[in-house]
Amino acid sequence: MRLPTIVCALLLTAAACGARPLENADGAVSPATDAAPAIDVSRLDAKRLLGPVHFDGDAVCALRSVETSVQVPAYADTVPLVIEVTYRTTGIIGGVPAGGGVAIGLGDIWHELPSWEKTTTERVCLGAAAYGRTLRVRAAPAEQPGPDCRDRNASRTVDIDAVRLVAAKPGECVAPGTVRGDGSALLLKMANACSGAVAKAQLSAPESGPDNKRGVALELRLRRGDPALEARLALQLDGKPWSSVEAGASYDKRRVCLPSWALGRVSELSLSIEQTGSNCLAVDKRSVLVDNLRLVDDAGCAGFADADFELARDPSYAPSWQFDVRARANASAILDANAAHAGQGVASLRLEGPCDDASAKRMVTIPSGDAPALRFYYRTSGTSNARFAVTLGGNPLSLAASNSWRQAQLYLSRTQAGRTRQLEITLGSGGGLCAATQLATLHLDDVELTSDASCL
Repeated sequence: MRLPTIVCALLLTAAACGARPLENADGAVSPATDAAPAIDVSRLDAKRLLGPVHFDGDAVCALRSVETSVQVPAYADTVPLVIEVTYRTTGIIGGVPAGGGVAIGLGDIWHELPSWEKTTTERVCLGAAAYGRTLRVRAAPAEQPGPDCRDRNASRTVDIDAVRLVAAKPGECVAPGTVRGDGSALLLKMANACSGAVAKAQLSAPESGPDNKRGVALELRLRRGDPALEARLALQLDGKPWSSVEAGASYDKRRVCLPSWALGRVSELSLSIEQTGSNCLAVDKRSVLVDNLRLVDDAGCAGFADADFELARDPSYAPSWQFDVRARANASAILDANAAHAGQGVASLRLEGPCDDASAKRMVTIPSGDAPALRFYYRTSGTSNARFAVTLGGNPLSLAASNSWRQAQLYLSRTQAGRTRQLEITLGSGGGLCAATQLATLHLDDVELTSDASCL
């Protein structure tokens, strides 16, 4: 169906905004205006970029979007700026990474906002990639979770009342290239197994640069409070799992590669002590001290960082992948030239007995272009009833067992281009009562996000 025309009150005229509805079902966007109006800082509060607009069920499932553009001054020539979004959703259940109600695109960067059934307003700080250029601004539904997205009996709508560009409140947005935390040092201290010691900071990563060649890392120093009590720090960016760092008995300097989707934007950094049990009555006296948080250039973090698992050679780097296991399974990045497809680094997932499961996962950005694809090399060994699968932005794809290195390719939906989704590659037990799966192994190497014409 055709979306209703958007009312746009920008500095000049409605025609200058150029925001208009989409007709195509593949989620592509209408072209932006040729001449974007410039910002008048004195009138920021009145600047409505988009809205009102209504997305019905078909538009939600197709991830249709509306857009406009605006000329944003360099950061040094203006006040810090915020995109303010007033919206409501119906029939949409959180479950997409970081919630899932409305997505706001600022240039090539998408911000996903949580779903709210009552009208609410969320604010997004402009990052380094938004200043000093003609900024393309898009508004769209977030991905609809579940296979019944197009169920006509389901009521799934998104209503965006307004997308505005406004001045940030004092202290609301950190300057590009910097990190702001709760003071120069952070202390995380557990009281029991469920106390969830958490510290938060805000970081504004620099842009990725031409051809996405720039690498950026978060550098920090940390140690555990009691040398006798082991502790591991879990890191999240904008509510998405990112990495984990072992805290030593004395201060260690560690680096964590920023994922490509975090460059050029302002993100919330969350640090927490990983839980070790589910008994909330158990006393837990672990603590971790963190200081000297800063962003640094690091060529080893460029592009799809650690896609070949070679960073395992340097213990000063925290892992870019998260490994999860169940029962007696184990999973990690190892250094073994005989086991790797190339180089020395390789991910090894191994089952030791029935009902074991292991996975390697991380958040990635779906590539742009008409034919986005995921590629990686893998090989397997062990019992034939083990399950091998990969998931990214859709349903799991089963992998055939292979005793020699084999390249897998997963075709991705172009409607999700630019969106951040979880990549998960799993090895699991198969069959009823786990079918007594034993001693199965999956090796992964040389993961690549690309565009492939054969996907068309």
